[in-house]
Amino acid sequence: MGKNKHWVLLANYLDYTLLRDRVTSYLAGNMTFAFTPECVNVEVYMKDVKDDQLYYLGNYMLAEQVRVGENRLEIDELDENETDPIKITGGYLIQEGSQRHLSRDVFKTKLASLTLANDTPSFDTKDEGYENDTQMNYIREHIQHYKVHTVSLRSDTYRKMPSMILSVTAQMTLISSGSMTMASLKD
Repeated sequence: MGKNKHWVLLANYLDYTLLRDRVTSYLAGNMTFAFTPECVNVEVYMKDVKDDQLYYLGNYMLAEQVRVGENRLEIDELDENETDPIKITGGYLIQEGSQRHLSRDVFKTKLASLTLANDTPSFDTKDEGYENDTQMNYIREHIQHYKVHTVSLRSDTYRKMPSMILSVTAQMTLISSGSMTMASLKD
């Protein structure tokens, strides 16, 4: 894992074996994804400065934070005023399971009622975002289309899908189903 200032500690609360997330990361890293965060399991201790005692907090996964940037997720950032349908087809980072329930960035998929949120760009003007309904509606419709294809993969209609969408959908379905993520359990 390279040098960086942005890391996350994941508690592995639902992963009693401490293998699921690690194996999922390994599988994703060996597929053709443009970016897969590196991660490693770590034992976390905290020292209390008052009594000079060392306290064990448990096993966590130390991982690269998913963010837009060089050597991370390299996507073209959109101009906040852009509305041309051809120019707004890329440059989005979507996260699953948002804590920002009242944010304008949060939306649910029609199938499986999966809660998602725009991370980059943010359309929430209360949170340093900008207002662009054309971009916001484009990415939401695109996600709805993707979820339909993901569900279609489990039926005979997958033959009608373009090969590129089929390839990515197959990889994502394999990883999410194999790792038993919450998203795969909802479909």
